[in-house]
Amino acid sequence: MKNRYTFKCDKNRKSFQRWSDHRINQLTAATSLMFAISSAALGYMLTVFSDEKVPIEKIATWPFMLGVVAFLISFVCGILVVFNRLDAFRETCEVIKARDQRERGDNSQSLEELRDENDETDWWTARFLQIQFCSFACGGFLFFLYTFTSNCERLKLVLNHLF
Repeated sequence: MKNRYTFKCDKNRKSFQRWSDHRINQLTAATSLMFAISSAALGYMLTVFSDEKVPIEKIATWPFMLGVVAFLISFVCGILVVFNRLDAFRETCEVIKARDQRERGDNSQSLEELRDENDETDWWTARFLQIQFCSFACGGFLFFLYTFTSNCERLKLVLNHLF
């Protein structure tokens, strides 16, 4: 069970709320950006995979296939973050209702149980976001590796031309 902090000063409570709002907005922006980019990368790689003009030797490589899997994991975790955050918002509303009922003398729901459930949901949100970011970074690295290994001759020509 986690100890809850109670603010003694209204100024600090308002400041905390303002920064909590910023944190929520930042999480939303980060999640949306990661989801959009991983979706686009996955879509591009699947388009390359399904393009019959691309020789099979170019896409039958470990970096390409692992990149597709990494972007797919990032995409799925992005969806899980969204659903998990919806649960967290719902649970937060339930905590507020239970807190109000407790202040009125009605102890029908356990406030601490609801808070613990909400903490667990927040923990999962953080894990999904970390997995989403790490798998996206791996997918990006693998795509970069695929691009340069599958176009090695072309890269040599460009470098020879420059130097």
